[in-house]
Amino acid sequence: MINKNYSNLIVLVLAVSLLIISGCVNPTPQGTAQPTPTATAQTQTPITLNNYLEEAKNKIHTFGPSNSSSSASIYISSGQKIDLAVPLMLDGDGNPLKMFENPTITGDLKTMIVNTEYGKALKINGTGGEIKMTQDEGNPGSLDNESLFLGDFTISMSNNTVVDLNNPFTYQVITYSGNDVKDLRLFYSRSGGQSGKIVYVRTGNFSQPSEISISLGKGWPYINLYGDNVVVK
Repeated sequence: MINKNYSNLIVLVLAVSLLIISGCVNPTPQGTAQPTPTATAQTQTPITLNNYLEEAKNKIHTFGPSNSSSSASIYISSGQKIDLAVPLMLDGDGNPLKMFENPTITGDLKTMIVNTEYGKALKINGTGGEIKMTQDEGNPGSLDNESLFLGDFTISMSNNTVVDLNNPFTYQVITYSGNDVKDLRLFYSRSGGQSGKIVYVRTGNFSQPSEISISLGKGWPYINLYGDNVVVK
C-alpha cells in the first residue's frame, strides 16, 4: 500500500510540472534578473553639405543621363510651434518652381506658397521636420543651354540675381519667423545632367562647409546663403 503522504507529494509534483509547462508559473527563481530585450539604437544621419551633395549627385541621373534638375531641402527644429516663411527657387519668369507645390515632408509640417511684402515665400507651420523637393528640368539640348539654365539660379526675397558659376558666392535673403527657431537648414541646388555640374546655395558659412545650421529670432531677419559649385560624374 502506498503511503498517503507520499501519494500527495506525487500529485503535488505533477501539478507543479503541468503549471510550469503551461506557463502559469515562472520557473526562474525570485531575485534572478530577467533578460531585457536589446533596444536597437536609431541614429539620424547628420545633415551636412556632403550629404546634400551626394544626394544631388544621385539625382543627376535620376531623370535621365542628359536631364537637368532642381532640388531643395529644408530642415527645421524648434521647441515650440513653427511659423516661418523662407525663400523659394524661381523660374525664368519669376514664378516658384512647381516642386514647391507638392513637397515630400517628414515630420509635423505643413507648407503653402504665399506672397509677402518682400516677395514670394514658402510658408511653413508645424513643430518640426524635413521638407524635400525635386524637379526634372528636362534635357537642355546642349552644354551651352545647360550652362544658361544653371546660371539662371534665382532665389526669392534675395538681393542677388546673378550667380558666378566659377567662384563661391553669397546670397542675402530675408526670412520671417513668428518665434525663435533653434535649428534651420536650407539647401537649394541645380544639377546639370550633361556636364555633371551642381550649383548650390545653403545656410552655414565658408569656414565650416560641413555645418549648415543656423538659428532665427522673431521678425524678418536677413540671413546669408553661401553658394559654390562642384562637378561630379
